[in-house]
Amino acid sequence: MVNCRRSIVSHWILALLLLACISRIHGQGEQPVKFRLVSMHDIPQFYYDYEGEPQKLFVSAGSFSQLYEAPLDRRIRFYVETTPTDSSAPVKVPVAQMNLPSGDGPFLVVLRTEFRNGEPYYRNAIIDASIDSHPVGAFRIFNFSKRDMAVQLSGENLLLKSGESKVVSYPEERKAWLKVAVADDDEGWIKVVSSPRSVSSRTRTTFFLTDIPPSEGDPNPKGVSIREFRERTVETESGILIQ
Repeated sequence: MVNCRRSIVSHWILALLLLACISRIHGQGEQPVKFRLVSMHDIPQFYYDYEGEPQKLFVSAGSFSQLYEAPLDRRIRFYVETTPTDSSAPVKVPVAQMNLPSGDGPFLVVLRTEFRNGEPYYRNAIIDASIDSHPVGAFRIFNFSKRDMAVQLSGENLLLKSGESKVVSYPEERKAWLKVAVADDDEGWIKVVSSPRSVSSRTRTTFFLTDIPPSEGDPNPKGVSIREFRERTVETESGILIQ
């Protein structure tokens, strides 16, 4: 009876060790998901930690950043480094944190600066930037304005509410017209943009529609700002690579 119990315990130990080995092998083979960033405004130098080491992030308002690898748990904390007057060692000050969603990615993190009690706070929006979500040879247009937008792009008519996005295929021609009208409580729909956009092969293009900040000369601007980002792609044996 004792030998039987010992045999059962031994089998359980072996089974647990085997499961642990399989889990470890699976974890080692898991590839980290990647992300890139873009800011809506100028921001200070950001960092994040990857495998225990600080990584400098190169983020601008004019282009998408390079691809960065996220931690395996997909939790990312951005921070800035400050050096107190009474210390020579820099201090990490968190400025934004997020959990990347499930999926293979890559993901696009859009950073927007806001202020709370005079201190900057960075809101973020996480966008699935995979080829399935935004194919090669297509526009993707986002309405980050607080107003509804009527858009004509590549011959298609769209109604974009605040926070919505649409994907539109490139035309066969080498240019596509982008026309935008905004909803106004007093004047109805006001056309604010009408311009051609060039089209290139093996690319995809992203548009951000945003409100123009008020100023002393124009405290209630009617127009919109358009941010355009074009990504080139390369077809490889393992799939389409976004540059």
